[in-house]
Amino acid sequence: MPPSPTPQVAIGRAISLRRLDMDLSQETLAHAVGISVRGLRKIEAGKGNPTWRTADTIARALGWSVAELAQRADELETKDRKPTNEPLRRRS
Repeated sequence: MPPSPTPQVAIGRAISLRRLDMDLSQETLAHAVGISVRGLRKIEAGKGNPTWRTADTIARALGWSVAELAQRADELETKDRKPTNEPLRRRS
């Protein structure tokens, strides 16, 4: 798929799904990352645009690399560029 003009939505969805899969609260993840809960909520809602540093820190707090976060976000995008509500695929 070509790059999305609004990747924030899919990135936010990937973060949210992974956080929930790990049974972490927004407060716990925000604290681990060093950002405000409000900031994390905006990112997860696709309304915030994290810097590369913040995206990398979030990814690492979730046990991923920033590349894996981007890959998971890409998997969540559909042809119309809206993220699906499907759970993340488990990897072996």
